[in-house]
Amino acid sequence: MLLKKLYELGLKQRMARKVMRDNKPATVAQALARLSDRKDIENPAGYLIRELEDGGYEEVLRVEKAPPVSKQSGSSSDAPMVSVGVSQTKIEMERLDAERTQKELSYRQERKALLQRFEGLSVDLKLQLKERWTRHLKRIVPNTPKRDEALKNQQFQKLAFLEIAKQFFGFLDEGLAPEAALLGMAA
Repeated sequence: MLLKKLYELGLKQRMARKVMRDNKPATVAQALARLSDRKDIENPAGYLIRELEDGGYEEVLRVEKAPPVSKQSGSSSDAPMVSVGVSQTKIEMERLDAERTQKELSYRQERKALLQRFEGLSVDLKLQLKERWTRHLKRIVPNTPKRDEALKNQQFQKLAFLEIAKQFFGFLDEGLAPEAALLGMAA
């Protein structure tokens, strides 16, 4: 039944079978139902494929025709404008900004805690860990013409420190002695 509707929509047999193989029948049926409500779609088959690739659209957004463009600025377009509203956009931007701020704060707190623990180590352990994160840094920085510059970059150095310190203190938190933790990191 769904396969027949896909054929009627204009999909070739190979593509229709691929759509059915790659998607749940309920998702295909919902997409077809939403598509039948839309009369503004010039290429229904292409729209359906895109919707399924995007995981299905939950709701049909309000579609408005763009106001005509004056001849001075170029030719007008018949492409529909999709609008979710200014207030929704602001709310989403604020949510994303708050999420990013929270992640940055968490990252800083983790780095600060690791630095405090690192400062409490003996000089010998600090030197051994520094040697390990220097080696790790050389492994993670790509071999490009600007590699020497990248090795001096503080962001890469912080990343190498964090990865090695997390691994080392993770072993300590599991109850290993510092020497055993260093051996465990070598494995």
